[in-house]
Amino acid sequence: MTRTQKYRNTPKGNLAGSYLKMKERNTVRGHGPLPFTMNEFREFALAQPQYEEMFTAFLESDRDRYLFPSWDRNDNYSLDNITLMTWAENDSKDRHTHRAIRVTQLTKEGEIIATYRTARDASTATGACTSHISSCCSGRRKTAGGFRWQKS
Repeated sequence: MTRTQKYRNTPKGNLAGSYLKMKERNTVRGHGPLPFTMNEFREFALAQPQYEEMFTAFLESDRDRYLFPSWDRNDNYSLDNITLMTWAENDSKDRHTHRAIRVTQLTKEGEIIATYRTARDASTATGACTSHISSCCSGRRKTAGGFRWQKS
């Protein structure tokens, strides 16, 4: 195990990784710099009673990603609007809120065939790849599974 891997297996290293990911996401979304430093974030996180317990459970599970400590935010990242939860809870929450978009299945000529609640539901019904359907909806692909797709 490298020094970096050992560091990531400590609460301090885990929180550094989380902070850097938040910083990157804030920049990519055009929200600018985080309104708190890494040290302020660590102090905040370590004050959360469940953080160390959650991180220990993650390590003891042989690093099961579903148990990974994750930070959810309501809008931009700030210490007063982030909540600690497992990666699975955060992923599930995202899947049922802003990630899920209705998609419409079209013939190659543009005639509407059906509308689905999510790309995953469309994939299940048609056999087309979920990520390919999403790529069609965002304009990165023309077709998926022999159909055109668009956001509803």
